[in-house]
Amino acid sequence: MDVKNTKEMVVFLSSLISAGVESVKDDGRITPSDFPKLFSPLKKLMPAIEDAVEIFPELKDLDADEFQELLEAARDQLGFGESEDLEDIMEIIRRGIAIYRRHR
Repeated sequence: MDVKNTKEMVVFLSSLISAGVESVKDDGRITPSDFPKLFSPLKKLMPAIEDAVEIFPELKDLDADEFQELLEAARDQLGFGESEDLEDIMEIIRRGIAIYRRHR
């Protein structure tokens, strides 16, 4: 089984996280002036949710190569290089969640 649907969701979520992180860099929060940065990730929403019901079956049969494919998709969207690992990506996600919680 391939991971097409899961990858589309990873790309959407990673691009949304990246846009959110970029948006808060200037002043520590998301304001109306940041909205243009958030529009680009929203273009990836429809492909991500179109066949979202297939994500759990894809993850159930996930192998090492498919995991690597998903990790690379997240790295690309988050702007990470080859040398950075999953812990770096998880730290960015944790920081994004913390920023969200402080500003909601």
